[in-house]
Amino acid sequence: MFGKVKKILGIEGVKVQLQSDNQFSLQSGLITGHLKITTKTQSWIESIEVRLIEKYSRGRGDKKLVDEYVIGVLQMNEKMSILPEEIIEVPFELHFTYIKSEAEKIGEDFFVLRGPVYLAKMLKNVKSEFKIEVRVNVEGLKLQPFAEKPLLAKP
Repeated sequence: MFGKVKKILGIEGVKVQLQSDNQFSLQSGLITGHLKITTKTQSWIESIEVRLIEKYSRGRGDKKLVDEYVIGVLQMNEKMSILPEEIIEVPFELHFTYIKSEAEKIGEDFFVLRGPVYLAKMLKNVKSEFKIEVRVNVEGLKLQPFAEKPLLAKP
């Protein structure tokens, strides 16, 4: 009985580790890495989803606004079985599209305006933070295995 509850909740079930570089280039449009999947009980993986998320914040205090944008998704729908103590390594290439703000476009197009655009972004406390999220869909589990990793973006 206790074993069934542990299996449904994912305790001693499938674990996923995300391994990639800590930095990526916004210009490249590609992030590579691999997933390391392990388990203590035999399980069936139905799908894997890898997403790149941009957390865009601006403003200060009560006027602070935060939005999250999914800028890249990789869906792997290959079903696979994993045995106890087996390690499965799944390489991935996540393609993404980074969309620049109007201010960034103006700053790039007009050399004279780079300084004022930078100053305006600093005054409005504009920041973008990026992270990779991985979700593994395992047959029969209520709580699916999950991993995430913050990334630094290079222009």
